[in-house]
Amino acid sequence: MKSILFLGVLLLAIQTLNAQYISEDGEIDRESMISDLKQFKSSSEEQSELRNDILKELVTAARSHPAIQDSDEKRSEVILTIMDLGNKRGDFFFLSPRYEAHKAREERKANDTISMDVLMLEGRLAAMQDSIRGIYEELKAIVEDEEQTRATKEKAITLFATSNDWKDIEYIFENNINLRFTDVDIDFMLSGPYWGESRTGMHALYRDKIPGYVGRDNIALDHNWVLFPFMIKYWGDLEWNKEIAELHRRLEFALGHRMFFRDYNKPELLIEFMRANAEDPDTPIFKMFDRE
Repeated sequence: MKSILFLGVLLLAIQTLNAQYISEDGEIDRESMISDLKQFKSSSEEQSELRNDILKELVTAARSHPAIQDSDEKRSEVILTIMDLGNKRGDFFFLSPRYEAHKAREERKANDTISMDVLMLEGRLAAMQDSIRGIYEELKAIVEDEEQTRATKEKAITLFATSNDWKDIEYIFENNINLRFTDVDIDFMLSGPYWGESRTGMHALYRDKIPGYVGRDNIALDHNWVLFPFMIKYWGDLEWNKEIAELHRRLEFALGHRMFFRDYNKPELLIEFMRANAEDPDTPIFKMFDRE
């Protein structure tokens, strides 16, 4: 009789304990668990005791709670809560000794904001870049405008050639034959400001990009390698070679060989690399390198 009475008291105690964090229908009240655990100082004896009591309640419920026993989903939820609480992870990560360091890192991140001054400068820089981009587009439109004078278009392409945008550089290569502003001018080629070239879009491009020449970048210490892939692509294109006259092919070669490669001990290695990556390594321009 006493055993039966003791068992009844035990069952009543279990049901009362279950009622604290687990409802009659087997739902787990994680929020209450977390709230109660946070009432105590982190890693304190009281917090550890409550954590152990909750774990015992969950284990008991997993074994004997009728609603949990009848539902795989609720049983899985209980087991997952036991694992999270036991390992101090997930919702219960605040119990971990690593939590304070994690919290401090998150606070530092939250306070590591970007100043408004920098954001304003970013906006101004973007606006300036858009404005410059617009200028290049206007110069391109002038070059393509048949109503403009030859001198105007020549000046416009000279300014347009200062762009380092790959699309602009490709435009000059692609429209090489359309960007010639005089017939062959021997006096200009022999004694003009850019000795050894004609007045074309291509040579405006070379003037700007090849350091040590007379272009805008002549104070640069390093070569502007932005032209290098275009030389490989177009010098190695047989059809592109056919479109330009022999004189202009020789000027391309002279500029590349004497201006672009002259500062290197073994420029033939660069030439070998270019030919190895060209669509056709035996175009007229590349063949000229064989004779040097």
